[in-house]
Amino acid sequence: MLNREWARRIDPRVVVFHAMHPGWADTPGVVTSLPGFHRVMGRLLRTPAQGADTMVWLASATDVLQARNGSFWLDRHRRGEHKVPWTHLADPGREQERLWAWCGERAGNIPARKEL
Repeated sequence: MLNREWARRIDPRVVVFHAMHPGWADTPGVVTSLPGFHRVMGRLLRTPAQGADTMVWLASATDVLQARNGSFWLDRHRRGEHKVPWTHLADPGREQERLWAWCGERAGNIPARKEL
């Protein structure tokens, strides 16, 4: 949600915004925070390099990504942000505004709406 709000507010000629999911990768973070999950799923987890692939691709991609500013990615493909219907918000625009205001209060310097 915040990724989309950044993309909406910041001039894409200056910076573009993307979010991505690495997939479930066998990393120290998974081992430490989800030991049971790691124990059961260990052999099925991606390698750290596989998990980082989309992030590296996004960092090195060109103009096609500027046109898709604010997207969510998995395995080098744009994906929906919601896997199940009950995670959709009734009024996502309003919630994005609330999140933006909350972040702005805490950061003290979030830029205003973009002017092109």
